[in-house]
Amino acid sequence: PGMIKILTVFSPSITSEESEERAIFSKGNLGQIEIIAEPGPAELIITGNIGESFRNSISVAYGFVKYFLQPYYPAPLSEKVRIHVDIPGWFPKYDGPSAGVGIAIAMISAWLKQPIPPSFTMTGELTLMGHVLPVGGIKEKIEATLEKNISRVYIPTDNRGDYLDMILKGLDESHEYPEIVPVSTVEEIVRQIFTLPEKK
Repeated sequence: PGMIKILTVFSPSITSEESEERAIFSKGNLGQIEIIAEPGPAELIITGNIGESFRNSISVAYGFVKYFLQPYYPAPLSEKVRIHVDIPGWFPKYDGPSAGVGIAIAMISAWLKQPIPPSFTMTGELTLMGHVLPVGGIKEKIEATLEKNISRVYIPTDNRGDYLDMILKGLDESHEYPEIVPVSTVEEIVRQIFTLPEKK
């Protein structure tokens, strides 16, 4: 529980005297997030080599998860859980909002003590109310799952066109592609992966 594979895009860049900073190429990456939920003072601990936008995504996910799980637990329990989020590996530096959905799902996994299927991954920006917003690099992210034992990828519904564009341009038939599942809310993923307790 609390472990999830996330999809990111690594875009190294160069800066010359004649031009502004520009990306050399974009490459999808399959990273990992580890989260522990344990008894203790209600606090959020964040460790790892991340940028400000990624840190904001963790805070938004934390706010959403407490709001989403509130009907299932007495208030005192929700106030006595320490959440520790770690992004293992120190290169490349993670930034951007596209891991928000994965972070929220990993937090819920840690809280419920229910694992996420290791062959599932996801991408999408998260809002405080649990909506899934579109992100960039869908093609590169899906390609990063090839030969990595990934069977399902959750993407934002608004990015469905990016995946359809991949299909129209022709997929490499030498690879087996994962199932692509578009979603509009985090709750859609939660109800497919976890068993929620009875509401209190």
